[in-house]
Amino acid sequence: MRGIKKIGLLGALSVCVLLCIYGYFLLWGISESFVIEGPEIAHMRWPILIGCYIMLTGAVVALLLGIKSAMKSEQEIFSRSTIKCLGWMGRSLSISTVAIVAVYIYAWIQLGSEVGLMGAYLFIFVLLFFTASSVLFFIRDLFARAVEFHDENELTV
Repeated sequence: MRGIKKIGLLGALSVCVLLCIYGYFLLWGISESFVIEGPEIAHMRWPILIGCYIMLTGAVVALLLGIKSAMKSEQEIFSRSTIKCLGWMGRSLSISTVAIVAVYIYAWIQLGSEVGLMGAYLFIFVLLFFTASSVLFFIRDLFARAVEFHDENELTV
């Protein structure tokens, strides 16, 4: 990947990292208003906030690994380091998925069917992160097969 495409990809990934970091502060502010507006459910602030922070941390780790991988893309893309990086990106997004599922279950246990809009947002995040981690694992497996195929063909020559 050369020139403008690489700069565009690195720029987009960097903006996503900054948006995720902004999300930490945004979630803190939302959780404060959550306590002020509903003191009867203020006990839910910390478990939900911690779960959302774990989700954001997984997303930031995946994005930073993507930036690291894009920086090294001048080398052979079908390499063991790329496969390893894709695997760690998928794992970090899987951890994010598990954290959001835990937050959703906790909110459902505490509030029942009154989870409402927060539950809808959590469900969307679960779908998003699960899909992204599944795609990353799929791409990792494709790259691993391509590397194995390449190694087998080099050995027979």
